[in-house]
Amino acid sequence: VDMFFGMTERRKIHRDGTLRLLGKTFDVKGALPGSVVEVSYLPWDLTLIHVGPERIPSKQIDLGNNARRFENSPIRGKENMK
Repeated sequence: VDMFFGMTERRKIHRDGTLRLLGKTFDVKGALPGSVVEVSYLPWDLTLIHVGPERIPSKQIDLGNNARRFENSPIRGKENMK
């Protein structure tokens, strides 16, 4: 099914090691920032994409959870950000 209905596009890796595809942000492990990679995906299922000729799997980032990742940290918790 992937061979017949899969889509491929070229995207640039951002400075934070992510790429954006169809309004969603994906974390790309091991890619150099600024490089252009080929992304393979199924348009109806964007939970997982494959990046590069090695087809490295990449998952979508939950930006809300990512922004709150330090809330419960004893070093960077709410009480220390006054």
